[in-house]
Amino acid sequence: MAGAGGLLALGLPNFTAVVVGSFVAGWVAGRTGAIHGAIVAGVYILVSGGFNLVAEIGLVKQGSAVLLPPMNMAGLLVADVVLLSGAAFAGALGDGLSRVQRRARGTPDDRST
Repeated sequence: MAGAGGLLALGLPNFTAVVVGSFVAGWVAGRTGAIHGAIVAGVYILVSGGFNLVAEIGLVKQGSAVLLPPMNMAGLLVADVVLLSGAAFAGALGDGLSRVQRRARGTPDDRST
């Protein structure tokens, strides 16, 4: 896949998975939903970077560093900022909606002190 369509097809499912995971983390965490959402995104970035590292080590072992694709640092930075922002927002949203649900049920919000 080449172009913006390929990038969207590869990136959108990952972004969606991280945002849903961040929402759930924020829902469960309560008070610090945005932080837990950002932690989910950070763990995803580290794990996917590790898989990418292993794949690139395999390419280098096959031939030389010439086989490696060029590094796009600006693209990586923008993607990570978008991912962290979306995850923090989803975590905060999960936190807020869990508080609304607890108040509607009359459950004491012991985490708000």
